[in-house]
Amino acid sequence: MPSLTAKKLSEIIQLTPDIKLIDVREEDEYLFCKINGAKNIPISQIKKLINTSQPNESIYLYCHRGLRAKLATQHMHQIGFNNVYYLEGGIEKWSLDIDKKVLRY
Repeated sequence: MPSLTAKKLSEIIQLTPDIKLIDVREEDEYLFCKINGAKNIPISQIKKLINTSQPNESIYLYCHRGLRAKLATQHMHQIGFNNVYYLEGGIEKWSLDIDKKVLRY
């Protein structure tokens, strides 16, 4: 399954200001901490993301530690969205490696 390290995602964000970065955690988790520029679409509402995206569009997903984002990525790949990637280690890894101001929980 296509995954990205926090470092690689950071590089992509710097090069692509209009990146489609989706936080698949629940809203309360998103409100507690998030990666700048991310939109919140909980995994339970993944159909909303599917319905508002193109199959060839690059989409980057993350969650707390990577599991929910990986599951969402697998599902989207199964239905023909081949440019979906998830952040290995989730926002937890992002906080440790990229932005220590992002709160950990």
